[in-house]
Amino acid sequence: MGTHFGIVAAYAPWRQTLGALRELTGDFLERGMVRCLGDWDLRTARQAFPVVGGEFESKSYLLDSSMLLATDFDLIVELSRRIGCVVAGCCAETMSGSFYWTSADCGVLSRLYGVCRSAIREPLQAGKALATEAQFPFEDSDGTGFMRALAQLGFCYSGWTSRGSKTACRYQGRAGNAGLGRPLKEAFENHWKEFEILEFNPSKPMVVSRRLKNGSIVYDILSKSSKASVVASMRSLFHPRRAG
Repeated sequence: MGTHFGIVAAYAPWRQTLGALRELTGDFLERGMVRCLGDWDLRTARQAFPVVGGEFESKSYLLDSSMLLATDFDLIVELSRRIGCVVAGCCAETMSGSFYWTSADCGVLSRLYGVCRSAIREPLQAGKALATEAQFPFEDSDGTGFMRALAQLGFCYSGWTSRGSKTACRYQGRAGNAGLGRPLKEAFENHWKEFEILEFNPSKPMVVSRRLKNGSIVYDILSKSSKASVVASMRSLFHPRRAG
């Protein structure tokens, strides 16, 4: 149902991007080349997250099943500084209404958008909105908003998935990010506390959409137990830890 993954894209070759990611956030155990994304089981494995990274037209792409990398605002900005180019990270988890976008150029943030609609009332935003956002907003259940935004920055995600090189990896998780400042994470934590929805009502219906293979869109109503489970899992991933 809906979208449940992240994407990191960079104006740099894959080996350079992978090296910088390893320095910043932990090891990626390479498991060999794959022809298409469907050849690699993207379900979470024990003690590791399956991801796929590669290159198309001298640009890097990473399909982030962990949703840890693509949602890390500060990591995306620092990655762009280290490899000296434009980097974008985006992630959607449509069951909880979570949408995250970060883009930066050589360490300078250009656009940030972060929201979890089931937990906070307003998104955190910074930088100038992309031209695509007026017609194709980020909060789009089928990912069109993100794809259009990536294309505006010069990325071709569909080209990579169909014709680019792809390496299956197991991402071991964050390695402490020594020395990496967290100003954007702190700003998001403060924003979350200000706009948090304190009362969760599991009896209120949650409608989610999904696109079928023939292009049509259908809608599902989550049960109380499914809604509570989804929201709890997304809060554990994105919710800032409370002090004390």
